[in-house]
Amino acid sequence: MPNRVNQLLLKEYLNRFDGVQSVVSVGYEGLPVSSQGKLRDELAAKDIRLTFVKNRLVNIAFKEMGLPEVKDICSGQTAFAYGEDPVAIARYLVDFAKSNAETFKIHGGMVESTILDEAGVTELSKSPTKEELKSIIVGQALGPGSAVAGALNGPASTIAGQIKARIEELEKESA
Repeated sequence: MPNRVNQLLLKEYLNRFDGVQSVVSVGYEGLPVSSQGKLRDELAAKDIRLTFVKNRLVNIAFKEMGLPEVKDICSGQTAFAYGEDPVAIARYLVDFAKSNAETFKIHGGMVESTILDEAGVTELSKSPTKEELKSIIVGQALGPGSAVAGALNGPASTIAGQIKARIEELEKESA
């Protein structure tokens, strides 16, 4: 029978990861506690949460929630980073891993029930974030409208200029 601590941890994981659509799994073996705290604070500032997990229990929790098994992306000391934008999470953690290569490693991730390996997370980090995609879409939506407005305003401003020039010419003749 599972011990009480594991039961409580499992319940906590079920609550904490309920509704989560994407996570990035990282290994932090050898990362100093001060760096772990700094990492957590920097992630929190970006609205990304970091949870240090027990591999076996988090895998059980994900299975109970109907999500894919995450045992392939959990090994050694593992933490899960999760939030609204999987690209932003991946981008920050890949950069952090580059500067802390000896003690911090990307294990993999899960995006909308698809398990990614380390290379998949690295590729994900190169994609545009949700905010970048929104600005691209808005730019593309407004682009044709601006072109149409410019095309419609062009002839009108030309005619207005010609009318103004003709008025000035008639004023000079009458004077």
